[in-house]
Amino acid sequence: GEIAAQVERAAWSVDSARDTTPLDAAEMIGLVQKRRQRILDDPGAVGLTNHLIEDVDKGLGPIERGTYNIVAGRPGMGKSAFVSSLALGYAINGHCGLYLQHEMSNEQQSMRMLADLSHAMGLAIPHSNIRKNRLSDDELHAMDRVRDKAKILPLRYVAPGMIDVRKVYALVAQHKAMWEAQGRELEFVVIDYIGLLGATDEEGRPIEDDRKRVNAVSKMLKRIAEELNVAVFALAQLGRGVEQRSSPRPYLSDLKESGNLEQDADTVTLLFREEYYLQAREPKRGATEKGINLHEEWEAEYQASRDKMDAIFAKNRHGSSSTRMLRCMLQHYAVRSGSFDQMYDEPLLV
Repeated sequence: GEIAAQVERAAWSVDSARDTTPLDAAEMIGLVQKRRQRILDDPGAVGLTNHLIEDVDKGLGPIERGTYNIVAGRPGMGKSAFVSSLALGYAINGHCGLYLQHEMSNEQQSMRMLADLSHAMGLAIPHSNIRKNRLSDDELHAMDRVRDKAKILPLRYVAPGMIDVRKVYALVAQHKAMWEAQGRELEFVVIDYIGLLGATDEEGRPIEDDRKRVNAVSKMLKRIAEELNVAVFALAQLGRGVEQRSSPRPYLSDLKESGNLEQDADTVTLLFREEYYLQAREPKRGATEKGINLHEEWEAEYQASRDKMDAIFAKNRHGSSSTRMLRCMLQHYAVRSGSFDQMYDEPLLV
């Protein structure tokens, strides 16, 4: 019906050129005035705000629709946990979203989402208990409560596997039309992750070269953001060069190894967990050097790093760069803003 027709029109727009109508200086200022009126009519139009990771709002500002946002890091840095909590945080604030996971099944993602959402509600069902099916009666009751809350969240999950990025465009267009049929608007899309998307050249042949493929994928994701008017959050993996330095803390320049992601993106967030690297460098118990107990020194450093994640807002096209420390509680697959004084604060969602 009408939804199918809208999807077809949106898919055709992949190959259409942008509107190149010239505007004079006064008409350009008119665009600002129209934007201001949109915000006055709907304060939420200024951008997406997050309920669970407020430091993203503080670091990048409200995320505007039509923007392309990269989240990058090495394996083990908690990228998927970060964007999973980010998606829930936007949905809790009423923003409609689509989460595309290209590596995991919906069942695998559901266990992580349950652990995260239960933590937000102050019920905290550990991910390991869910995965191993070792749930107490209290946890089973809590799961029912979490499901009731989840029913009202405007967030949809799809596990399309490793597909061509043009099919991603069609998927996003389809879900945009579905929300519009309900009188709502799709506002954000999560892509987990860029490395699992394919691309084709102008003749329709698959692009085999990794760097060229990532560049083509990135260009299309940016077009999805702009043409379908959604905020796109795409995960990217940094190269091994990060770990060949004395400090594996990532920099914006590390993204260049992966292609033109930095150039395309409106924002780039780099994630870093010192805890992950310290775990791999644990010395033997009793080991000493120049009278210093190396394990005790390591233990103090390791405990100080527990459950901490640095979110490095390395590029912000509409603001300044900054770094903020987050809580990364992987036992609950949850990333949060806030104090480290206690593991469980008051519920963030009631």
